[in-house]
Amino acid sequence: MKKFAITLILVSIVSLFNVLGVTTDDKTIKKAQFYIEEPVYGARPSTKVVVVQNDSLQVSGVKWTGKFDSKGCFVAKQKYSVSFNVTFRDGIDAVFPTNYSFVEFYLNKHKISAALRLEQGKKILVGSSYTVALPDNVVDITKVYTPEQADEIYPPLYAQKNGGDLIINEDLMRELNMLKSRYAPIDQVLDKPELRFSSAQRVLIDYPADQLNMSYSGAAMFSHPNAKEFWLSPEMDVNKFFLAFLGAKGNKEPHFAYGSEGATTWDFTLYVSDKTMPNGIEHADNKFVSRKLLKFRTLLYSGDVYEAFERAGKGEQVGREWCPGHEYTLKLMAPDRQVNNKTCIKTRWYYYSCRYCGKCEYNDKHIFATNELGETATDMSHIHSHVWARIIDPSHYVGENEHGDPVFVNTCINCGCDFRQFERYDAYMTAERYNYMYGANSEVSYEVMAEQRRKAWDSHGIHHMLKATVEKPHPNSFAVKKEKMVSAKIDSWAINHVQYASQNDLVDLVLLGDDYTRPITARQFCSVAVRMIEKITKLEIPVNSFGRNRKSDDVYVQKAFAASVLDNSTDFDPSATITREQMAAYLYRALMYAREHSNMRFTQYESRLADYDDADMISAWAVEPMAFMNALGLVKAKTKTTIAPKDICSIQEVVQVAYHSLSAGDIGWYQCFKAGGMYPFYRNHGPITQTSYAVGDRVWVTAKDEKGWLSVIDPYNGLDTQVPIGDFRPIRVLKEDDAQLYQQCVL
Repeated sequence: MKKFAITLILVSIVSLFNVLGVTTDDKTIKKAQFYIEEPVYGARPSTKVVVVQNDSLQVSGVKWTGKFDSKGCFVAKQKYSVSFNVTFRDGIDAVFPTNYSFVEFYLNKHKISAALRLEQGKKILVGSSYTVALPDNVVDITKVYTPEQADEIYPPLYAQKNGGDLIINEDLMRELNMLKSRYAPIDQVLDKPELRFSSAQRVLIDYPADQLNMSYSGAAMFSHPNAKEFWLSPEMDVNKFFLAFLGAKGNKEPHFAYGSEGATTWDFTLYVSDKTMPNGIEHADNKFVSRKLLKFRTLLYSGDVYEAFERAGKGEQVGREWCPGHEYTLKLMAPDRQVNNKTCIKTRWYYYSCRYCGKCEYNDKHIFATNELGETATDMSHIHSHVWARIIDPSHYVGENEHGDPVFVNTCINCGCDFRQFERYDAYMTAERYNYMYGANSEVSYEVMAEQRRKAWDSHGIHHMLKATVEKPHPNSFAVKKEKMVSAKIDSWAINHVQYASQNDLVDLVLLGDDYTRPITARQFCSVAVRMIEKITKLEIPVNSFGRNRKSDDVYVQKAFAASVLDNSTDFDPSATITREQMAAYLYRALMYAREHSNMRFTQYESRLADYDDADMISAWAVEPMAFMNALGLVKAKTKTTIAPKDICSIQEVVQVAYHSLSAGDIGWYQCFKAGGMYPFYRNHGPITQTSYAVGDRVWVTAKDEKGWLSVIDPYNGLDTQVPIGDFRPIRVLKEDDAQLYQQCVL
């Protein structure tokens, strides 16, 4: 009989018991499935591999590679691998699939594809790598910045600490040994990666000898990521400077129109001598010039450039406007002139700018709309730009799946239309929108198409939606666990949050009762806080001492005292109500306990309590917790001017805040670290952000979705938008032993 051997290589980091698999189908290997007991810290790794569901295969030659001591014990939690041979037992006649096919196997329920190839007459199954997360209490310090690390590369702070001025003149060129450079020396200086150059926020250019730069380059000048001011000496040829700038940017849209790197917003100022009025700016009718040169501000200075530069650095007003008179008729697209984000029901609108100098009018009654190419647009122009989300609400329920779990269709967060309504033309796709897309004289009328769509949904569309399971959502629908659904009375604004809180085990369905609009009791509050802690830490709170004033033997109350959520020094009444400041303080303490027993870490923040007229009503012991919870958006204001610290909390309010607190570690400051992040980010089926980010730039993140997008506040216009998480790292305050714990896992 034929006998085949394969070598399967598996890579992992930390795991207790991993799963792979091998079965045969019509005498052809199509799947691989094995149980492999991986090394445990300090123990000798197992050499036993168990074949599952098939006795026709045998395993031999098990070999581990990685960090092991002289006795063969695993000494550190780092990447390691195992290899072994899989052969058919004597008497088994089976074959492999064709060359270059893919074989599936499983490791801890994660599917991995393995390539099958022919090597020296043998068909080899090559496994993919797989990484298991670090222990739950260990922070991967390579993926976060401490405040100190972040400040080192944060341009404003670096410039403030080390001097943010860069003077490019003959002295600097001599220092850099670039007097005889054959390339554009000014650009070379501006493009240097050293923080001395890249973090410069004020740049004075006085090197007219750079004829190469003035003739064709200019690329680094106006793409310099952190500069806020450029100063040109009177000896610089302003005309050639602008031509170089325009040539570097090119004519193509939307990359220029939708960036916010240097010289593309009013946040950037170019200072030129009043003796060398910028050639071209006054030609406002030139569309090419207006789009390039009027996005930034140009001011004129008088006299010596070095003296004016120094005076401006001290805060003196040395520049003056040159505009002959503002005429706000220019349609200029830039992030600082943006009125709103583009959605499925509204295109992006902008404020008008001055046709001469580019100054923005910021008049809400005088705005315009265009698409990415600058063409006139309407609020019909961006049909189908839905942003789908999984919202648990009775109105989006479509039935139960085969497991009996309720299934909901996805919902657009902008227009409120769910996928069922969209497919059936029950909402959003009105006759007006249909005619806009396909024309009023379309071969198929709106009424006929709507009827066809509804029949298609009822006949088979709904059945596809019901294939969603809790473990595996459908692209347009999802399922939740039936036994965790809350059937109590809930206000409409809280339904989704409360239901998700219950799905995440924050809700004791019996204890909280049948009306979540009622005031929450202290005992009920303890149940929510304790469940939140145990959800974050994945550990049960050990019950030791509970405080001398404890008046309840309830396990939730005991755990709340053990975790210092409740204060031992005060009496406890399990039936008492909870105020908003108490909710903030107790959940803050719960998060601090979770921080000590998990890898959750928090951002630095600035208190906004001074913005509220009733801030002086907050008790002294609740000021810091309320400031923290409010800054992270967990406890929101009641109105624009009040935070209502003494108001009584309902059950649904506390459950909502606790649910959002599960993500408290995701909220806060993030810093861009990815080189080349100067270009705008595009999101499919969602809003496009005009703002682009350079290394060192910071954003405040309000949420992170399951697809890896960060919801941020745009620094130029204050609008909510999204950026990819892969370009940013969170800035977090770490514990003293975080670095040591991480090193123990990887060294």
